[in-house]
Amino acid sequence: MVTIESEEKWTEEQYETFENNPIKKQTKKKKKIVFVGARVHPGETPSSYVCQGMINFLLSDNPVAKILRHFVTFKFIPMLNPDGVFVGNYR
Repeated sequence: MVTIESEEKWTEEQYETFENNPIKKQTKKKKKIVFVGARVHPGETPSSYVCQGMINFLLSDNPVAKILRHFVTFKFIPMLNPDGVFVGNYR
């Protein structure tokens, strides 16, 4: 499992950019968790590319990715059925 989140502490000035925004209220609460699993069925190869794309975006320097990492914890399991993928099963 791969976990992506931010441990960076924000200054009060950074929080002020969310004035009158519901996301500012979220800062006092516990982070939400988003779970992403791929390759439940071994033959569904596009899900591996989607999962890799999501990971690449979240690890980028994009401002939206930084905000997402600050407010949400992402947990990825890129291949839920590695045995089936290895032997070439479809389901």
